[in-house]
This record gives sequence, structure tokens and C-alpha cells, in this order.
Amino acid sequence: MPHFDVLLRGYDQDEVDALVARIEGTLGHAPLADRPVTAERVRQVHFTVVMRGYDPNAVDHALLGYVLLLERRERDSSGQWRLSGLSTDSETPLARAARPGDATGHGVDRYSP
Repeated sequence: MPHFDVLLRGYDQDEVDALVARIEGTLGHAPLADRPVTAERVRQVHFTVVMRGYDPNAVDHALLGYVLLLERRERDSSGQWRLSGLSTDSETPLARAARPGDATGHGVDRYSP
């Protein structure tokens, strides 16, 4: 599990830890305590910004790496890992970071696993 610096304002630590644990379980790096998560779902996550939270840039960077691993697993699997993601009207910082040439903004208002 990655370590993130804590800043005056950042992503809610419990929300980030829960998602990372779910991703690690999906990838087989830890026990799967919840249903598997897809790369698309990770791209759509919104974390609550709180006082004394994890560094958003570091979290977004780590999640981008997880997205790449999840995409590889989804592409290489027999389809059992392909789960439908939920749609969202707003684009997350992670999604923007994954798009070439546009990595603006961070700090969204809610977490939705």
C-alpha cells in the first residue's frame, strides 16, 4: 500500500485508504474484502477534501498507476474482471491527468466508491 504525505488540505485519508485496499484486492496484492473495482471506476472516483488529508497530487499519481495495472488486467483477462462502471457528469483530476496534454486541477468534493 502506498504512503502519502498529509497536507493541511487534501483527500480524506479513510476514503483513499478504502479505495486503495479495494484496488489492491482486485489486483491480487491483498485479500479482496469488497467487490472488484475496474479501471473506469477508479477514474470516476471523487474524494472529499478535508483538513489534514492526503496530498492530492500524490494520490492522483498513484491512482493513475493503478488504472494502468487494472486496464492491463482487464485486457488480458477472460472477461471476468470486466464490470460496468458508473457514469459521472464531472471529470475527475485522475481522468484529466490520464488525458495527454491536460493535467489541470485537483481537489474534488466527494468520494463515491
